[in-house]
Amino acid sequence: MPLMSIFFLIQKNMVASLEMNNYKERFVPLIITAIWMCYGYYKVYEIIVFSTVLKIEFLCAIIIIFIAAFISKFWKISLHMLGAGGVVGVLFGINILYGGLLQAIIISLLLAGILGTARINEKAHNHKQVYAGFLIGFLVESAGILFF
Repeated sequence: MPLMSIFFLIQKNMVASLEMNNYKERFVPLIITAIWMCYGYYKVYEIIVFSTVLKIEFLCAIIIIFIAAFISKFWKISLHMLGAGGVVGVLFGINILYGGLLQAIIISLLLAGILGTARINEKAHNHKQVYAGFLIGFLVESAGILFF
């Protein structure tokens, strides 16, 4: 549904393309995505019983999208790296609590590094945007898992 909403925004000339190269174009699509995720959380919560970790991960992902929307009012942050940092943060938090995920953390860190390097090489982002995206995603997800 978020993708369909973005296509609607493109059709209405509110967004130039799916890439959303202009950081100012990102606010509305990110808010729409966050709203759809809240709806999805509610519907999934209605249907199945969430494990605590999955519930926290889902809620933290919504928080990350709202943070990205706020930051996008002023600056272009790497949405790819927000997601990659979030994945590493979840794995890190679960590993601290339960153990056994060191290999998954190493692999996800390597993949995140490759992704960040690609985003910089294709000049989609600068180093600060990539590092900030990863750090925010990592901190929100790992803090959510570890402290809630």
